Amino acid sequence: NFLGTSVSPGQQLVHFPSLRHRFDSVPIGLEHPPVLTYELYNGGAETVDYEIDTAPLQQLRTANYDCPIVSCLATTGSILPSQSASIPWLFSPLEAKTYTVDIPVCISGGSGG
Repeated sequence: NFLGTSVSPGQQLVHFPSLRHRFDSVPIGLEHPPVLTYELYNGGAETVDYEIDTAPLQQLRTANYDCPIVSCLATTGSILPSQSASIPWLFSPLEAKTYTVDIPVCISGGSGG
């Protein structure tokens, strides 16, 4: 099935691929874990800004012996119309388990583009 969405001029439309994202598995104890990405797509006609709320990441860190389990490497940015932003992340697991954290993403009007 195909699905299309139209937007009015000036309307914001940022596409989140899903409400849940699962990063690739990463071996425990890597000194330099791979950079993983999450894509946001701006389907609107105006530039939008995004900001990642890192408070939940700090809570996850505190609960795991002050180790940075998940880190966002670009907490703010802008996405031009009809373009994507690849948000880089590091996943540094301490033990073999599934880590879960809810990360709020704030979307606002951009400064132009």
